[in-house]
Amino acid sequence: MNWMKIFFCVGCLCLLSLSIAAQELSWQLVDHEGSKVLKLEGMNQSAGTEANTLQVFVGERSAWPGANMPDILGTYTMEEEAILFQPAFPFRESLTYTAFWDGKHAYIFTIPVTTPPTELTKIYPSGGELPANLLKVYLHFSAPMGEGRAYDNLQLVSAAGDTIYQPFVPLQPELWSEDRTRLTLWLDPGRVKRGLLSHETHGVVLQEGGDYTLTIDKHWTDAAGQPLGKNYRKDFRVVGPDYRKPEPARWTYELPGAGTTEPVMIDFGESMDQALASRSLSLQVASGEPVDGAISVEAEESRWYFYPRDPWPEGDFTIVVDSNLEDLAGNNLNRPFDREIVEGEKIQVAQDFYTINFKIKASK
Repeated sequence: MNWMKIFFCVGCLCLLSLSIAAQELSWQLVDHEGSKVLKLEGMNQSAGTEANTLQVFVGERSAWPGANMPDILGTYTMEEEAILFQPAFPFRESLTYTAFWDGKHAYIFTIPVTTPPTELTKIYPSGGELPANLLKVYLHFSAPMGEGRAYDNLQLVSAAGDTIYQPFVPLQPELWSEDRTRLTLWLDPGRVKRGLLSHETHGVVLQEGGDYTLTIDKHWTDAAGQPLGKNYRKDFRVVGPDYRKPEPARWTYELPGAGTTEPVMIDFGESMDQALASRSLSLQVASGEPVDGAISVEAEESRWYFYPRDPWPEGDFTIVVDSNLEDLAGNNLNRPFDREIVEGEKIQVAQDFYTINFKIKASK
């Protein structure tokens, strides 16, 4: 029994010694000049200069990784019995770091998340029924996203649970908008167009009559390295392919009365490419000057609205439509995306623009 008591007492002394040693150092994250810095107090400065004895590494580490492992670059500021370490680049939210003093005393810390996670705000096309020869999908985010990992975080699955092989063309660089909040995904055109090798070898991406789910993984990180935080999905059913080009002559319209700020509305009669519909139509007065206002594409991208900044005057107006405007299958105003050439067929002369003229009259 005596030896057991002695062992216990020796252990107590060791624990007490370690506890006292640990209390000699005080670590904390503090705000300094608008960013987080690491503050160390209670160290023995005779151990060496601050740059040699205080090191910070990315990740959680139980022991000093050695001199060959690069630590984080930063600047050191000496205060009375304290050192402030400010990294050359700000500590990243949600990332864990380990600091060492004199290669011995470790301090593990994680930078708290203070900004809300980026959200996937829109998926276009927004409709629940999409053509078998769908060409593009757009993902809209609430903040800039990171680049280079998009296709690792996307999956297209059939109702039977089968994962569709490489449904999107893995373009590098990825097709981000300038502010990196909108990603354009192209379904493989080689599998969409009939008669091409990819179409015959791998088959179509979407089977008519099938139900599919597009999933977006919660681990996809934004430009700040923060994950989305939750999974997103879009469920849709595939209907027949669309091989017919849009025809402005078939569109219908609703016109406002003079003196109002009601919108001009175009009903395309089908869903259009959201990005192109948002920028391919403009409205001008008879003299050619643009009308100030806002554009909205609604009703599953089948309707275009123009809301004027000022009340409508009476007079003549023109809507100018870029011929590159496409429907969901990539058919533009001049030609279908995928068509069979018929011998003797008359080829339509391509136009750069189509115009729609209308008159605003006084309200009754």
